[in-house]
Amino acid sequence: MDGYTVSVVFEANNDQVEEMEEVVKDVYLPSIRESGMREYRWYRSRQNPNTFLLFMTWDSQAAFQAHVNTPHIQKAEADFVSKGILVKPAPESYWQYIKP
Repeated sequence: MDGYTVSVVFEANNDQVEEMEEVVKDVYLPSIRESGMREYRWYRSRQNPNTFLLFMTWDSQAAFQAHVNTPHIQKAEADFVSKGILVKPAPESYWQYIKP
């Protein structure tokens, strides 16, 4: 699967796990309906329930950037800061599919 794949690992503060789950719920449906979205999945660590993984593939870098600029993602990013949800900023990692 070609495309533009991005992963992000979020570490929520111990007292902010429910707020993090709310952010996931708030961004999920609008995100999967966006143009250029191929795969959009959230995971929660079995070893550390404060750790969340977002794994997504977009048609292109431009489609991903359009996603980042949507109101629901901008609100989520603002909530991370204003509500003190995250332990630290969550950097994005970019991936290239390897065809076996």
